[in-house]
Amino acid sequence: MNVERPQSRACRWRWGTLTYRPIVAPDATTIARIHATSWRSAYRGILPDDYLDDEIDADRLTHWHRRLSAPTARDVGVLALQEGAPVGFAFAVRDDDERWGSMLDNLHVLPEHKGHGLGRSLMHELVAQLAEAGTAAGLYLWVYEANAGACRFYERLGAMRLHAEVVGTAGGGRARALVYGWPTMETLKRALSLSLAP
Repeated sequence: MNVERPQSRACRWRWGTLTYRPIVAPDATTIARIHATSWRSAYRGILPDDYLDDEIDADRLTHWHRRLSAPTARDVGVLALQEGAPVGFAFAVRDDDERWGSMLDNLHVLPEHKGHGLGRSLMHELVAQLAEAGTAAGLYLWVYEANAGACRFYERLGAMRLHAEVVGTAGGGRARALVYGWPTMETLKRALSLSLAP
């Protein structure tokens, strides 16, 4: 993760100006709020209800304060702001796995901003930052099999299913999770470029 002064990139978006900048430690509260809101919307029926209703906000805040207060050189995070308001983020761990490459650990967009291409745009920016850091290997991620919308999103971008297993979840549950991946960063860049073409 870039721990220096954030450098922003702006682009015109269908619904206004979209700005990207690296995630830094003071963003922990904002990132936790987006993360909790996204999970509460997408993971009903996957994560335990009492976790989503009562525990998630404090849990995600603790998680992101811990993670952003001690970043590693392999962390790459991007915050998206629409007209200055945070609307989503992506976070990856560079060169995480010898077989699969870098790990996309988080991709979250506020529910009211879904369905407009923001997730693809965030992925595009994250991949650009990974490439700038010298990463050419592939990218992979874990996703709950029951999260059908997310599975379709990654499949439309050409991700291949690499692995499946039942895992423990936040809140103490169990769920079947899938690993999706792209063999090289260039493969994903091409798919994103085509999906974002006018």
